[in-house]
Amino acid sequence: MVLRYYCDLSVDQTAEILGCSAGNVKSQTFRGLRSLRVRLESAGADTTEGHGL
Repeated sequence: MVLRYYCDLSVDQTAEILGCSAGNVKSQTFRGLRSLRVRLESAGADTTEGHGL
């Protein structure tokens, strides 16, 4: 995630640095983004709990 989005590297550049395939970078990026979305949604639910929102 850091290499792809924070460092703004391409899939191929990230794969080369990590020594893996481009497909692996794509699948791990997908899984990481999905996990982040779930955690952010969960955190959002926690912050509105008990506030009548």
